Amino acid sequence: MTDPLHKSGPQPGFVVVLEQIPATAKFDKEVREQLLDVFRDAAEYWGDRKIAFRCFYSFL
Repeated sequence: MTDPLHKSGPQPGFVVVLEQIPATAKFDKEVREQLLDVFRDAAEYWGDRKIAFRCFYSFL
């Protein structure tokens, strides 16, 4: 979530939209939290560099 975006050159910020994250037995709460942790880490990475990073998500 950081290296390919970093290589794209200077950016004012990023917006990520995750729509309809499944809520099934195979994709349980723990797995969903792991996925969202990736985006939390990316937000922290970009925040340390003073670049806006927002992630919006919804569940199925």
